[in-house]
Amino acid sequence: MDWKTASIHYAKRLEDALTIRRYASQLAQLSQVRTLDGINDISRVLNDEGKQAERQKKRLDKGEFRIAVVGLEKAGKSTFVNAWLGCDLLPTKSQRCTFTTTQIYSVPDDSNQRLEVDPKTYQAFERLCRELEATKNGTDRSQAEKAEADLQTIRKNDHTLKKVLEEPPLRESFINLEDIKNDLRKYVADACYAHAIQEARLFTSRLAEAEGIVFYDVPGLDSGLAKHIEESREMLTDCDAVILIQRYPSLRGHEKDLIKFAREGDKHIGLEEKLFVFFARMDSFASHEAFKKDYEAVVHEWQQEKNALS
Repeated sequence: MDWKTASIHYAKRLEDALTIRRYASQLAQLSQVRTLDGINDISRVLNDEGKQAERQKKRLDKGEFRIAVVGLEKAGKSTFVNAWLGCDLLPTKSQRCTFTTTQIYSVPDDSNQRLEVDPKTYQAFERLCRELEATKNGTDRSQAEKAEADLQTIRKNDHTLKKVLEEPPLRESFINLEDIKNDLRKYVADACYAHAIQEARLFTSRLAEAEGIVFYDVPGLDSGLAKHIEESREMLTDCDAVILIQRYPSLRGHEKDLIKFAREGDKHIGLEEKLFVFFARMDSFASHEAFKKDYEAVVHEWQQEKNALS
């Protein structure tokens, strides 16, 4: 069964389940039933399960399959997505690359390709500045230093950032990905502009072989920004697959947070059914033996994670 056929099939099954849930909820409101023991718990379960099913059905109706590409800063998330696109589109510099989540949607042909960029509201920008001030004064020195550097960049580029806030949303059609590379990098990676951007969405036919896929390239969870943590939590609890780009042989604290967020999603789908781990930076190893040693350490740790779930 291909993806399109499967999505139609399961959307119909969810529609039937939601119809039954609606009737059950109506029965639970009858005076003869409301006095029964445990009815409030049953109503709560029906409500919670219904919300999850409605979200999933909406995606199936649209033919969407959401994949969150997550990891620490500089783990290689953008490099991974670039490889899938077959184009050096997202920035892959040695320093922090992306400040804003980039959503990449599949469209059927070149005529539908476009880049959409939404600036922040003034209120959202002010919240970001307050959050950075709080992080700067926090106990985590690494994150505090990043926050201080971000604040200095914002102060230095205050005039430019405020001009971006006043701009209308960008809607740019294109034929070749190279045509919008500069604009995309400007708004998601150039700190002179990116701090004023709320969201960037790329619609491209380069993903047409995987129809319906939506990639979310999420900034590193160790960026020091609560915004990125909240974005990661929101996407991981409501995605169909997770690709964790792992840079080190052992899981770091923020990587474990990512796993925790993924587990908070649909409880009917186990983490092992939707999590894929990509051990990155193979070309940085001095020898095959060095790579093999770290690779075996990665496999061992993930086996322990799996056993802990059993």
